[in-house]
Amino acid sequence: MTEAVNRTLKEMPDDFVIKPFLMEHKSEVSGIIDTEYDEEKVMKAFKNEGYAEGLEEGETTKLIKQVYIKLHKNKPVEQIADELEESDNITKIRNIVDLIKIETPNLDLDEDSLVQNVLEKLSIMS
Repeated sequence: MTEAVNRTLKEMPDDFVIKPFLMEHKSEVSGIIDTEYDEEKVMKAFKNEGYAEGLEEGETTKLIKQVYIKLHKNKPVEQIADELEESDNITKIRNIVDLIKIETPNLDLDEDSLVQNVLEKLSIMS
């Protein structure tokens, strides 16, 4: 980080108002940056966030597929929610059912295309 601070100060125009202060206190500036920015922690946070998003998308994908299968059996929304143990999320199930019916009114679209289309629309809704 010290190298980055030195390079920044070298490339900074001499008439930049704060440059003399930064030059005088560059070791402190480097220390602050080192303390505030820990690349490993930042990368781990990004990885964890991506992992959580992936899990959530995977769970939603599974739910869409399950709803689609139950719609093929002409089950009503309330029964689908109950069977999937999603009674407390009836609105979410109803939204998925509505989107499935919009995407494929005859329930004849292949599952992968349907899931992708419904996922996109759900992400817009949230």
